[in-house]
Amino acid sequence: MKWLVTCFEPFDHAHSNSSEMVWQELKKRDWGGECVFLGPLPVTFGDSWTVLKEFLKDADVDGVLALGQAESRAKISLECVGLNWIDARIPDNAGVRPTMAAITPAGPAALRSAIPWAELGENEFWQRSYSAGTYVCNFLLFRILEWAEAQGKLGGFVHIPLLQSQTEAQFIGLPRMRDSDAANAVARILDFLRRRS
Repeated sequence: MKWLVTCFEPFDHAHSNSSEMVWQELKKRDWGGECVFLGPLPVTFGDSWTVLKEFLKDADVDGVLALGQAESRAKISLECVGLNWIDARIPDNAGVRPTMAAITPAGPAALRSAIPWAELGENEFWQRSYSAGTYVCNFLLFRILEWAEAQGKLGGFVHIPLLQSQTEAQFIGLPRMRDSDAANAVARILDFLRRRS
């Protein structure tokens, strides 16, 4: 299967984003033409899906895997569910902070990713998650799942913890993962997805 892999730019006044850092490492590897890379996407409710959707119009891919940063988590999160809900704790990078609103008013309360994450199992580096939050990451995940359902394709989201090399003061005291462990773990996840028939 051919996959499109995306990431996010830094947000909340930070200078780095673990998803972009891992994404940059993944781009350096040989994927045999089975992976396409787009990013970093803007951390905004107005443009994140718009940019991705425009790219997908001409992209010949079987699935989309978006990467994002989860500052409070110690393991990589394989997101199983996207909520049809926005409740932003902080403004996005455009200064917009929507709260208590549905992403698609007439849509279902949630959508489940068709990626069989249970087959991948869990280990010291990753685990399944049933909450991608209510910020831009979840917004993008829900939009990807709507697209995947309509197109008969696969879509998913993986949250990456902070990396040891991220030195911003706002990250002090938060869980970290070694940069190489994160990149290698996401590469293994991507290999799993590529083998799907």
